[in-house]
Order: sequence, then C-alpha cells, then structure tokens
Amino acid sequence: MNQLKFLIVAIPSFVGSFIAIDFLYYLYKTLNPNPTPPSHHNPLVQEAVLLCQRLVEAEREAFQAYLKSPDVDTLKQWKERIVQLRQLYAKADLRYQRRIAKFA
Repeated sequence: MNQLKFLIVAIPSFVGSFIAIDFLYYLYKTLNPNPTPPSHHNPLVQEAVLLCQRLVEAEREAFQAYLKSPDVDTLKQWKERIVQLRQLYAKADLRYQRRIAKFA
C-alpha cells in the first residue's frame, strides 16, 4: 500500500518536473533565440556575416529566376550567375572563418 501511495505521488511529480524543465528551456530560447558569440560583436566579423547572408539571398533570387527562365540562353546566363555566386560565397565563408579565428 505504501508503494502504491509513493507511485501515485512520484510519477506525476516526475512528469511535472520534465514539464517545468521544458517550459524553462522554452522561455530561455524565446528570450535569447540567436545567441551570438562575443567575437560577433567585432565590426569586421559582423561585416563578414552580413556579406554571407546577402550572398545567400542573392543566390536564392538567382535560382528563382533560373527556374522561371523563358529560353535556353537566359537559362545558361542564370546558371553561370549561380555558379559565380557560389564561388563568391565560398570566398566570403573563408573570410568569415579567418575573422572568427582572428577575433575569437
């Protein structure tokens, strides 16, 4: 009988503690959704991050234009543009990695 009383109290308490932990984790994530390392406060690192974001957006727009190309010549031009953007992104990513290593 004592074990039954213990289980009646222990199991809901155990589940409640998981719910409370999950809620606290949710609150933490909503208050600080994108934590940035201290090195991202450097203007050169922020510039590299913004460059990468702009290149990703430009590649997305170029791909959408590639999909909507009316003829073969335009299709080839957009494909070349996407290749150029990917090469630029690789260089920008290397710049970002160097700056993170330098200012971290």
